[in-house]
Amino acid sequence: MKNRLAFTCFTLLSCCIPFVGCNIKNYSASRDFQKTIPFDSQMEVEVSSFCGDIVITKSELPEISIVAHMKAYGSSQKEAEGILDSLIPSIESNEKSTQIVAQQQKERSMFVSNSVDFEVRVPSGCNLRLTSSNGRISSADSQASVSANTSNGDVSISNALGSVELNSSNGEIEVKQCDGNLQARTSNGRIDITGCNLQGDCKAITTNGEIEATLPASTNLKVKATTTNGTVQFPASNLKTTRKSENAIEGTWGADLEGQSSLGVSLTLESSNGDIVIKETVPSI
Repeated sequence: MKNRLAFTCFTLLSCCIPFVGCNIKNYSASRDFQKTIPFDSQMEVEVSSFCGDIVITKSELPEISIVAHMKAYGSSQKEAEGILDSLIPSIESNEKSTQIVAQQQKERSMFVSNSVDFEVRVPSGCNLRLTSSNGRISSADSQASVSANTSNGDVSISNALGSVELNSSNGEIEVKQCDGNLQARTSNGRIDITGCNLQGDCKAITTNGEIEATLPASTNLKVKATTTNGTVQFPASNLKTTRKSENAIEGTWGADLEGQSSLGVSLTLESSNGDIVIKETVPSI
């Protein structure tokens, strides 16, 4: 946890705060860029930022609404304002996909970086590919596949349908009410999985952090959980083990275990330093 906090602090300094020193960048400028484009139901949407958060929400209109919050630093106000122009995202769209990309165009100081935060509203049903070098990524109600990758930041995905592939080098991962195959990996951070109907060979792996998986009692799957420094906790009423120790278990989960091996659904949970907790979803009233 201490290592993660130290690394996060450095990331915040390098991404957001101007450094006073030999190369002074103590002037800043900010501006919003907005654009709306037509949406095709078969479209894949890709959003990428070199530094900044990406937030995807559901649009009720047949269009993609893009808001980019741009911030730049310079050694003068004129320089900072000028850099903003280079941060305007490029947008390319055709009948199959839309790419929304913010790239760093100017020379980057070691202790200060410009940034572009995205807020994008997308109708449900299109696949998402989301990438940020330094920033939080979240997506809600996509009802389609989601791929999210960030070097430093938390990842939160809810109500996705299809494959969900999430990666963070330094951040927590939260997955809620997603149906399909799940692949989640972080080097430093907790992983939470809640109310998902999993399909295929699913994995959640963290180097330093806890894993908590809250599973519906009605789902049937094989479970394997291993931690090097921690314990594995689970409800014996829902998980029948074939191998069990303090820090590792293998077994089957679900109320109806007949024909379980033919389902081909499995969940692997791995942590080097952290507990693993498996729970049953509490039915809503």
